[in-house]
Amino acid sequence: MLHIVVEWLVSALALWIVAQIIPGIEVSGFGAAMIATVVIAIVSAIVGPILGFLAFPITVVTMGLFSAVLGSLVLTILSSVLRLLVP
Repeated sequence: MLHIVVEWLVSALALWIVAQIIPGIEVSGFGAAMIATVVIAIVSAIVGPILGFLAFPITVVTMGLFSAVLGSLVLTILSSVLRLLVP
């Protein structure tokens, strides 16, 4: 259990640091980064594999290039969800 909490805090810290360095990413504080980290983990764990399974035939036909499209789609979904949840 402690390992999960430490990993969550390190991921939130990394997200907050990235938001400080890269101008296009905005996080209002460390608390918002913690919430965003949880949302990223949940969406990546649920939506990512489902989309990967459904898009497997297209990924095979494009020799794996469609996986980049899936990654950007998951990031777009994450962005939309985080705009709703985190002020």
